[in-house]
Amino acid sequence: MAGSRTAWGIDIGTTSLKALKLQLQGGKLEVLAVEVIDHERFLTEPDVDRREVVGQSLRKFLDRNPIRGEQVFVSAPGATSFARFVKLPPVEPRKIPEIVRFEAIQQIPFPLDQVNWDYHSFQNADSPDVEIGIFAIKKDIVAQLLADFRTAGVTVHGVQIAPLAIYNAMTYEQTVNDKGTIVLDIGADHSDLIMMDQGRLWLRTINLGGNSFTEALSKSFKQQFRRAEQLKKTAATSKYARQIFQAMRPTFADLVPEIQRSIGFYNSGHRDNKIEQIVGTGNSFQLSNLQKYLQQYLGMDVRRLDSFTKVTGEARLLASMGEHILGLPVAYGLALQGLDLATVESNLLPMEIARKMLWTQKRPWFIATAALVAVSGMVAYGRYYLDKNAYQTSVHNPELTQNQLFIHQVSQWQAEYNDVSNTYLKNLGQVQRYLAMGTDRQAWPEIISTLYKSLPQAGPVPQGAGSDWKILIQSISSKYVPNMTVRTAGPVQQSRRGFVLTIRGYTPYQRAPVILEQFMAALQHNAPALALGSTTRPAAQNEVHSEPLPFYLVVPPNMLQISRIGRRAVQGEAVGFQPWGSNLGPFTKDFLSDFVQKPVKSQTTAPENSRSINGNPPGVFQQFNSGAGFPPGMGGFQGSQYGGQSRLKLGIINPNNGKSLTGATAFEMTVLVYLQSTGSTRPAAAGYGE
Repeated sequence: MAGSRTAWGIDIGTTSLKALKLQLQGGKLEVLAVEVIDHERFLTEPDVDRREVVGQSLRKFLDRNPIRGEQVFVSAPGATSFARFVKLPPVEPRKIPEIVRFEAIQQIPFPLDQVNWDYHSFQNADSPDVEIGIFAIKKDIVAQLLADFRTAGVTVHGVQIAPLAIYNAMTYEQTVNDKGTIVLDIGADHSDLIMMDQGRLWLRTINLGGNSFTEALSKSFKQQFRRAEQLKKTAATSKYARQIFQAMRPTFADLVPEIQRSIGFYNSGHRDNKIEQIVGTGNSFQLSNLQKYLQQYLGMDVRRLDSFTKVTGEARLLASMGEHILGLPVAYGLALQGLDLATVESNLLPMEIARKMLWTQKRPWFIATAALVAVSGMVAYGRYYLDKNAYQTSVHNPELTQNQLFIHQVSQWQAEYNDVSNTYLKNLGQVQRYLAMGTDRQAWPEIISTLYKSLPQAGPVPQGAGSDWKILIQSISSKYVPNMTVRTAGPVQQSRRGFVLTIRGYTPYQRAPVILEQFMAALQHNAPALALGSTTRPAAQNEVHSEPLPFYLVVPPNMLQISRIGRRAVQGEAVGFQPWGSNLGPFTKDFLSDFVQKPVKSQTTAPENSRSINGNPPGVFQQFNSGAGFPPGMGGFQGSQYGGQSRLKLGIINPNNGKSLTGATAFEMTVLVYLQSTGSTRPAAAGYGE
């Protein structure tokens, strides 16, 4: 139909598929189809094949409603999504995306490359404050959702979380009438609270739903879940209505404090607002006495959604909408977004799919435009060629010939200059890298001095610690980083150049965490950051330095790896680790290779004790490798070939005194060195090696 647009909103819930088809023509919204298809089994049942059940429902839906190019928007459950709301300081609109991305990194509990996310700005016309809603969902959840539709042959144009679809439906219908309102959508396995007030929005998911009421009935009446579900649905007309309500009353009582807690939290951040009413959606709101119970204990008006007033259509379709009205707000909001009638237009469809769709839509226009440009170019060039030819053949112009020769000479000079310039730039970059190697060299003696003066043995030995109270550094490596992030209290991160040091070593002290924590604390204590505006170091620095250092140290505690060195064989002594406090594994390649006591090689055959004993590797055998039962990730060490008698030992020794280090603890520590000098910044390509 000319001038009309059509869209489907499809909501796949735990118990059923709900779908609405809307058409917008001349400003008039009309419903063209209403579908509610119950799943063969609930998706929350323990042994259900979700993909098969959803596929069956989609096939039934498509048999009745073939999709022919309409926009299709689908929903993701609120319980699988993530929403945060942040008030922004007064900023220029062009800076909002940058600030929002920073807030997304801080607020979303997953790396951004693992989620699909979007945002929306909320602002009251009477207030200058801007509040941002950040919405995200993990990519694997969206991928599973899209796979269901792709298998059925349906192209999805948008993904929206269910609470936002309800919000779009309520704002389009103007259901709240400028009152602070909670839309309480009670689903099968969870409930969504949508706070709506003066153009603002706040969301929360509660882990109570229709199944919670069913489980209460199942437990009280000792019935199977399906039978209890039927009792719940027929409670209003059952002669046992009173007993059914009493069985569900504890679940009602659990729901009320969750709503009260949500209202209290919202009011704490919006003191000028007031929640005055609750609008109930979701099929669970058909429960007998639920509306009355909530109204009594929450002390506010509670009503059920009863109609959509801004949509027209055939009488049978409007009647079907009225029959299923409590379960249709999500599908309604999705279809509205497909028609560009939604308030919140965030879309969690993967970016690569959205770009592909946009290109597909615009490709015909690009082709037509390219054709027009090509025709215009041919006409213009033809005109130029004819005029040029006529001029050159009809007029003898010596100056034209001279100008052309000069232009040719200039082109040659330009080519020669480019060759010399490219050679210069290449050599300049190499010279800069050589010069950069000496940059900040004056800081290194101070860095090394601070490291060694922070060692535990440099200070007093605690009582009872003994001679093992020491840390022995085996290697220090560094990497130059031109823009290390510095955490600040403001919305914008700062960066500072510096080094990332990796310190490897060991300690014979048995309580390794204690001595390593003291070492980490001493490093930061001896080289702290200067306070803002300060030119002197804080007091009590163990007199390491009296003047401000050109750097400060930060030791991230979550970057410490430590592993115990222990015996792993019975007859012989093998190199092995027992991971302590970390799954990151030992450092055999970097650390142990310098500490292996090389046995004398022999050609005798391996003795009987070469087999594994009690799950440990053999003590002596021809090729000691990271085989089964002794993987490198659990401390395996790729030793060199050896054989001989079972009395031969392969152990870890202290190179200083030749004694065994069995029972010591190896560690790898990361130290961040932030340079405080204001000297010239060297190129990012330059850096210190091992």
